[in-house]
Formats: sequence, C-alpha cells, structure tokens
Amino acid sequence: AAKLFLSEDIGSVVVVDENDEPIGVFTNTDLAVFVAEGGTGGETAVSEYMTERVVTIGSQDSVRDAAAKMIIHGIHHLPVTDEHGSVVGMLSTMDLTSHFSYTGGTD
Repeated sequence: AAKLFLSEDIGSVVVVDENDEPIGVFTNTDLAVFVAEGGTGGETAVSEYMTERVVTIGSQDSVRDAAAKMIIHGIHHLPVTDEHGSVVGMLSTMDLTSHFSYTGGTD
C-alpha cells in the first residue's frame, strides 16, 4: 500500500470484496499507525489496519452532500459508488477544498 500511495500520489485506497463493494478504507493515517506499531510490511494484510466503517456517497449526489457527510462522520476520504454499489472513485478533503475554492463556495 505504501508503494501505491507514493507511485500514485494518493492518500487512501478503498478495499473491496469480490463484488467490488467497499469493505474498508486504508489511509495514510492507517499506514502511520502500522509503522508506529513496528510494522515493516511484507506479510501484514491491509485488512488488519483498514477502517472498516465505510461511509460512501452516490455518484449522482451533490458535492455539498459529500462535504456534509465528511463533516458529520469526521472522515477525510469518501468513496464514490455507482447505482450498483461498486466504487467508481474517491473524494478527499483536498478535492472539496479545490472545488469550493474554484466555485466560490457554491455547488
């Protein structure tokens, strides 16, 4: 996961099951916890450190709704799902900051 974060310049990944439905989110914070606890990689599954409480937003929902969900749940990464529940993207607080800065705070 650490190599993926570096190579893709991302701070989180969605962990999905065999049906592409989200079962967890692994973030750079989870990675920091792993390292702080003495983890060195290799054999440890991401599922041991991922956040299992997955909050998602539908791809047709508004950016304002996404921001509200992130605030309510105290999260910085929000998986975006399609009408079938499959993950199609990820919103971050940086994405929302950029959007609202560009639009002047409107949707």
